[in-house]
Amino acid sequence: AVREGVAEALGMLHDPRAVGPLMNALQDEKTSVRASAVDALAELGNERAIEPLVALLTQDENTVVRARAVSALGTLGQGDSAPVFAPIVSALKDRDPIVRRMAVTALGKLSDTRIHDLLLELLKNPDNDVRSAAVLALAQVGDERVLPALTWIQQNDTGSSGANRIKDHATYAL
Repeated sequence: AVREGVAEALGMLHDPRAVGPLMNALQDEKTSVRASAVDALAELGNERAIEPLVALLTQDENTVVRARAVSALGTLGQGDSAPVFAPIVSALKDRDPIVRRMAVTALGKLSDTRIHDLLLELLKNPDNDVRSAAVLALAQVGDERVLPALTWIQQNDTGSSGANRIKDHATYAL
């Protein structure tokens, strides 16, 4: 609990000297410490964290840690999406639906010309959670070219994600 609290506090300090200790915490035996370290690294916004987060995304067995890692990559890639684009796209094939959904959400944070077409393609995904996240990510992208696809989903999609129907998300996005 102390290590987890320290990781959270280091992220709140916004001090770049915390990056090294937080990257070390990514190897902690406790899931909660690793997850807090991931969140803190995203908060710090230091691109030195990208490579260790990509490694965590592909190697950590815990779903929560992988989901937070892909979310952190989306945050870190807001300025320059080049180093995070491929790892986020690969997370779309993760074995866990939570990680896949977070990967879609992370894509919505990026300003990359490839995002538009990829998110439109994800609207055809059989996983309701992925489709729902793609609709919401398209709302973040804010490109008028997605209006026909969102309108179609609003009128035709019968899938649901949790308590929310995907077409309700499309209405929000529109």
